[in-house]
Amino acid sequence: MTEETVSLNARARPMEAWRALKKIRLDKEQTDEVFRFVNALGAGRARYLATRFKADLEGRALLSERLSLLPTLCDRERLKSLPEGTLGRAYHDFVHGENLTPEALVEASAGGREMSGEHEEEAYMRDRVRDAHDLWHVVTGYGREGIGELCILTFSYAQLRHRGVGILCAIGSWLTIRRTEGIDVLPLVREAYRRGRDCAWLPPVAWERLMELPLEEVRSRLALPPAPEYCRQKTAIMRDEMRQKSEAAERRAA
Repeated sequence: MTEETVSLNARARPMEAWRALKKIRLDKEQTDEVFRFVNALGAGRARYLATRFKADLEGRALLSERLSLLPTLCDRERLKSLPEGTLGRAYHDFVHGENLTPEALVEASAGGREMSGEHEEEAYMRDRVRDAHDLWHVVTGYGREGIGELCILTFSYAQLRHRGVGILCAIGSWLTIRRTEGIDVLPLVREAYRRGRDCAWLPPVAWERLMELPLEEVRSRLALPPAPEYCRQKTAIMRDEMRQKSEAAERRAA
């Protein structure tokens, strides 16, 4: 079954996507609405994902073993005890510093998810990609500021070819260009897309077996060198993020 066949047979829910998009524009932190938007436009993508997994050696192994990533990510004490510089410790420090939990991501993803017709292996693959979201942040080096989220979204589109994610990338790029000051947005987006296209395919990665490895070794295995454009503009990105937060606080206080 080809990607095109899956897409033609899919049943999108455009009105649900539109309602979610309006809420996202008001508050980009509404993760549940982001999932609702993507789910509304992603019918059939789980089948495509499962088909590609079966064509991948590591993917077939995962489907056979059914490793669950969530227990590894929820074992905070173990992750915290790992040496600095390892993937597991870097993940712990990232989610702890951003006040994130993998459980919250699971809860947010339930919005708009249509289970009818979804096979067990499709649900397994979709959940695994969801659970690895913050690991993707860590290995790519993209932060959780607005630009970082746009970059990880664009990177994810290059990896997953999900039409809902692609639409969010386009809208997010337009809004970011309008809202930011002193940042050259389009080179960042192009770089994120190229990195997602050219690196290893991340959905079938057995992250459970990589947690104790040095982060730089993991990045090397995945063909994920640093993002020079993102690093070059990092200071300006953080300065603009602070400006936007300050202006938002002033509007709330007015």
